[in-house]
Amino acid sequence: MSDSIFLRWHSAQPQEIAPGVRGLVKSGNSLEVGKIFLKAGTELKRHAHMEEQMFYLLEGRLRYRVGEVEEVAGPGDLIYFPGGIPHGGCVEGDADAVFIELKERKGA
Repeated sequence: MSDSIFLRWHSAQPQEIAPGVRGLVKSGNSLEVGKIFLKAGTELKRHAHMEEQMFYLLEGRLRYRVGEVEEVAGPGDLIYFPGGIPHGGCVEGDADAVFIELKERKGA
């Protein structure tokens, strides 16, 4: 039961999600939370989905475009993605990026 409730990020091994992207992800009934690690230079291709999503940057910098707005986010910044709005970006600079991701689950 404990494993279904707690995700121990300090001792868990991130899984490869895509080239340059590793993460620790926990899904509930209507919400998903993850700690995502991006290698310097990694690009997250522009896409859209109906679920809302947020990134809270812990380390590094992300150049991100949400709809027609493009900015660079750094540690302590939060990026909000409304459902259905195209978004994508890349790690800026030579440092890796780490963020906490919150996302609605499909069908919630």
